[in-house]
Amino acid sequence: MEGESVKPRDLTMSNTKKEMMDTYNELLKKIKEREKTGLKPEKKIEEKKKKDVVGIAETLSLDGVVNGISNLKLEIGKRLTNISDGLEEEVNKFQKIQNAIEVKEEELRELYEIEKSAESLAALIESQNIKRGEFESQMAVRRLELEREIHAIRADWEKEKKSHEALIKERDFM
Repeated sequence: MEGESVKPRDLTMSNTKKEMMDTYNELLKKIKEREKTGLKPEKKIEEKKKKDVVGIAETLSLDGVVNGISNLKLEIGKRLTNISDGLEEEVNKFQKIQNAIEVKEEELRELYEIEKSAESLAALIESQNIKRGEFESQMAVRRLELEREIHAIRADWEKEKKSHEALIKERDFM
């Protein structure tokens, strides 16, 4: 039909109105047939989409919409439950981390106290070593003084002893 050309009747002034209308209708019919057979692919796709949309709209009923809404509610409820569970799990992790931080802070405080005590002990030991050194040097000086004093006393005692013995000998000799 595409290659076929429409041959209109020769219209003249003497044609009747009916003949003109028949020719017009015949031409209109042939043009519509050409359009149907010669549709472009875009138009066919568009028409199919329109038919699909209309078909979907026709299949939807009130019950279908209500069921769809209830299914959506269930799905939303499940997702919210999953989110809630996930948040709860994360909060538990956060609390465990906070507890671990507190334990480590306590350990750090203990270590700091130990370090402070160790520094104090080191200072005490150093002070004690200094005092011991001073004491030992004082004791050495004192020992020397005492030894000199003892020697001096012995020397004096020896002199007295000798003088006493000499007196006794003199007295006995006499």
